[in-house]
Amino acid sequence: MLGESYLHLLTDMANAKTLFDVQDGLAKIPKWKSIPTNVVLADSSGNIGYMLLSTSPMRRNEYPHLGCRVLDGSTSYHDWLDVIDLKNLPFVINPKKGYFLTANNRVVPENSRFDVGASMIATGRSIRISEMIEEGLAAGKKFTASDMVEMQQDMTDVYARDLVKHIIKIVENLDFDEHHFTRDVVSDILSMVEELRQFKGIMVEDSVGASVYSYWQYYFYSTLLTEFTSDGDKESTYMDKDEKFWTPKKRLLLVDNYAFYDFY
Repeated sequence: MLGESYLHLLTDMANAKTLFDVQDGLAKIPKWKSIPTNVVLADSSGNIGYMLLSTSPMRRNEYPHLGCRVLDGSTSYHDWLDVIDLKNLPFVINPKKGYFLTANNRVVPENSRFDVGASMIATGRSIRISEMIEEGLAAGKKFTASDMVEMQQDMTDVYARDLVKHIIKIVENLDFDEHHFTRDVVSDILSMVEELRQFKGIMVEDSVGASVYSYWQYYFYSTLLTEFTSDGDKESTYMDKDEKFWTPKKRLLLVDNYAFYDFY
């Protein structure tokens, strides 16, 4: 069955003259029963398109934003009835904004009927790519293959770039005497702040600002949940009182996913 889905799709794409022929040919594949795939399309007539091929569940009770959550299996409320028809998966030809991008980001609107990609948000990469495209469009730029390569190799972390001003503000509001920092520590802090002032979020290997930000990010993430999960000086436990549940590693695992960035 996996090969059958691929065979129909590849045959139709090979024989298609335009993207509209590809869209019509999808009727031959009522269900996609294979690995999930983002597909970007273009034809010689100047049409561009995008489609998501995914084996996504159709549940007994349709409601959005289930994402990757663990659901109660003791009831039939969440049971799968089938998988979503291919015609109900995202497919667009010639989007109004003139382009479509895919970088592990959410590709459906909030009011999507089916729960496709509910745990995804606009990733840092998708935000940055959109920025570069919009900047080029505003300047009347005609994009080339070299521009696409440049976008792929871009090193700007939009989260880092936008957070730096807040980090600097926190330091500027610190009372160094209250924290009993030594003169050498204060000097180091001020030096790091100066590096951050020059840092534009470009995460290249020889950037001191990128290193300063990366260490801040690590310590921020590893301590983010401490206040909510600790009991005095002792770490909270889950089942076994001898096991530290909220370890730094588990905090990092929790925050290191797309869905948590929305809260963060």
